[in-house]
Amino acid sequence: MAEMIRQRPRFEYTPLIFVTSISTSEAERARGYGMGAVDYIFLPVVPEVLRAKVMALVDLYRKTREVEIQAEQLKHLNHQLNSQLQHIESLNHQLSLSNRELEGLTYSVSFDLRAPLGSVSNYVGLVREEFGEQLSGKGKKYLDFVETGLERADKLIQGFLDLTQVARAPFLPREVDLVELAQSLIPSLPDHQRVHWILPESLPLAADPALLGTALSQLLSNAIKFTSKVPKPEVEIGVLEDGTYFVRDNGSGFPADYADRIFLPFQRQRLIGDAGGAKIGLAIAHRALSRHGGSIWAEGKPQSGAIFYFRI
Repeated sequence: MAEMIRQRPRFEYTPLIFVTSISTSEAERARGYGMGAVDYIFLPVVPEVLRAKVMALVDLYRKTREVEIQAEQLKHLNHQLNSQLQHIESLNHQLSLSNRELEGLTYSVSFDLRAPLGSVSNYVGLVREEFGEQLSGKGKKYLDFVETGLERADKLIQGFLDLTQVARAPFLPREVDLVELAQSLIPSLPDHQRVHWILPESLPLAADPALLGTALSQLLSNAIKFTSKVPKPEVEIGVLEDGTYFVRDNGSGFPADYADRIFLPFQRQRLIGDAGGAKIGLAIAHRALSRHGGSIWAEGKPQSGAIFYFRI
């Protein structure tokens, strides 16, 4: 009978309870279980026991179906997620290509702009050399304005070149001492002598020396610029207990609500005044640290200094 029931597709997986009045052998029991039996009940049948067994099997079937339905739903969601991930990967690839093209264009345009600026600078020099004695005080002042503008334009172009070079430079990490790196950079920074430097003995970390040096140089230069009006300028390099590095200065600071904007080109100078330079240093530092998969953020308060934190 069990074999006949099993031959029908509708009942292929229906659980069977065998009701028997005789004690079967272990071989017969095994055969019954092999045909789908889930239990044996011997006569006389106790209705409450039979009902309880049937209800248990029905409940098991319902839960099994729920699991199967959830598995199908999960499979469908996984398929949708994989499709979305593939779409995101495609968009990221397109964005990466666009960024590389933009960086290449920026580098090319910035490089090409230096030639005409150089020509203008040369002609200004010739005018000053050949006609300087004939120029009035106002004329000489105008030439000074032109030369100042050319210098600023050259620094701006160099800043964009530095920014694109950071993005294009090879990434070669190794063991680096942040303090030794800072000590090698500080002597080349303008006005470094007037700053009181606070440095620990050593801060080892794994990083690309060139890229980390670029980021640190920009952070230290930024600290020097914005402590120019402080009677006793002070710059500190250190690390927190959680491994976050920092550069702190006691300079002019910045409004706290602008903390996310100062890493865009030209932003900090617009917020608290022009401190000279190409006004792109923090953007370069941000780009260099991003190449490490790291992050940088800042805290500040007007006239109370600033702290730049970064992780690698």
